[in-house]
Amino acid sequence: MDHVSFIVGGYAITFVAVGAYVLRMFRQARKFNSAIAESDKPWR
Repeated sequence: MDHVSFIVGGYAITFVAVGAYVLRMFRQARKFNSAIAESDKPWR
């Protein structure tokens, strides 16, 4: 039980980093989505 803080800290840092990356990708996707013409969006 001596290393629990390091393990939990490592997981916390990993989840925060992945979450920040996902938020950044969503923001970029939103920005690029507005730059694409509606006719070039076959998924809509």
